[in-house]
Amino acid sequence: MRKNDDGSYSGFLMQYHLSKQELQAFQNATKPEDIKNKISVYKINDININSNNKGNGYTYSENIGCIVVTYEVVPCTSDDQHTHPNQCALTGVDAPQIILMSVDDTHCIPSGNPGSSSSGSGTVPGGNQGGGSGSNTNNPPPNPYNTFIFDSFSDMYNICAEGDTNCEADRQINLQVQAYLLGIPPKTSMLASYTPILQTIKDYFKTHGNADDNLTDKLALTANWYKAQNNTNPDLALSNFKFAHWALIALLESDTQDYQNFFNRVNTLNDAIAQNPNLLLNIPCSELDDWKSVANHPVPQSIKDKLKNINNNTHWYQDDFTIQNLDYASGPGINMDLFPVRITNMPYKPGTNQKYTPAEFFDFFRRNINQFAETFTPLVNSSYGVNDTALWFSDNPLGALIHIEIPGDNGTVICSGYNSQAWVFTTIQAPLILDGIHPVSGNRLFGYFVDNNGFMYLYTRGVDRFTKSLGNFTLTFLAESFAFLKADELWKDMQTKLEKYINSPQNGGLANKLEAKTYRPAYAKVRNYLKNKAPLSSLGCN
Repeated sequence: MRKNDDGSYSGFLMQYHLSKQELQAFQNATKPEDIKNKISVYKINDININSNNKGNGYTYSENIGCIVVTYEVVPCTSDDQHTHPNQCALTGVDAPQIILMSVDDTHCIPSGNPGSSSSGSGTVPGGNQGGGSGSNTNNPPPNPYNTFIFDSFSDMYNICAEGDTNCEADRQINLQVQAYLLGIPPKTSMLASYTPILQTIKDYFKTHGNADDNLTDKLALTANWYKAQNNTNPDLALSNFKFAHWALIALLESDTQDYQNFFNRVNTLNDAIAQNPNLLLNIPCSELDDWKSVANHPVPQSIKDKLKNINNNTHWYQDDFTIQNLDYASGPGINMDLFPVRITNMPYKPGTNQKYTPAEFFDFFRRNINQFAETFTPLVNSSYGVNDTALWFSDNPLGALIHIEIPGDNGTVICSGYNSQAWVFTTIQAPLILDGIHPVSGNRLFGYFVDNNGFMYLYTRGVDRFTKSLGNFTLTFLAESFAFLKADELWKDMQTKLEKYINSPQNGGLANKLEAKTYRPAYAKVRNYLKNKAPLSSLGCN
């Protein structure tokens, strides 16, 4: 119903002309018959809800995704419709109880605290940018849910301007889709309360002209999977809706084979990943050892003691610093990458005609890393008693906490290893007023070596995992891909800036960036397995 300016309501009376036997058959059928010709819709005006005289009314609620829908059955009066159970003049039958429905979507607002001002800057997960200065520019993401059943009545919604053929065509599609969704079991049509799935159904109508058994079968299969998942809180429900959307698209693609067992293959893959977390990694088996030392880098006790001392000297209400090693993360796949630059002629020291030695240039690179990779900032925060500026710029930066501006999601790291030819950053979960959880967990080494020709190779090598699992591996893949893509942009930009700096005429050096190596979950192989186009044995190192 819609509330009018005078306090009355306008709405619709929807009448289903079904016998008890027909209703039971419709609810239980896998492929129910089309009942559009058994639905009558009447517009009703001037409804007055008498909330103070509920008689034998009652209230009940249900969850649809993150939305809580409450139905309140109350007596009402209208010029067209009389109080239940008197006869309704409009239809000539007993007047039904009016149902007042309210939709609470406040649970759909992303969780998290608003950003706080501090002496540094950072991102609060689920909140807004914080910082010592500046204004809030982040907006919450749009509500991913809809109430499709109410969106298509032409005399209340989707009214098109005269001559707007595109609007009219879309309105007709909306009406067809709505009629289709009203004609299939609610346990299946509820998938369309997630807007991307509703749009996929609309796209199917646009491509095929109407619905068919192919769409209905695959919607039902997907809905059965969704209903079997843990949807006990809004975050889990949304995560499962996202995977259901991905799965529906895959099921509708023509190259998907044996679609009836699609979700059985999903379960098999989940079990296999639990047994072998590296199953999804697409890497030559011979190269695995190259990343082992970085992956297995031990965090010294002195680093653990430093974080413990910081945490012990803060107030009870302040969050702790926590090391995020590979075991801390719950993402299913490991990322391994290498971004090298070869220097065949060392650059000059600024303002001199003296060339850097490899060791000197590596030290210059560390102390001036912001010239090559934006933005690394030693952590300074008075409320936590931290000021690591001097430590980072010293001859031994072991233990320095560093804030990194990562496109898409900032993070904090700590220098957990150092010698004259390398240092290691380990990811840290910082307090929420700073950077919060780092998007990935693991270690990243910056180092150099000199080959037999005297050429210097300066590189960064990382081993990390996506920190948070989003409920199922495929959805996590999508988030992983975004996080790793943004990190790739940072390190590729570092290669480019190093090359440009060394090759500049005033610096007089010669360098070239080498091809980066990135090994991470093989999404295409996973997709082919789920589509029954490749066996499970096709996954893993090669």
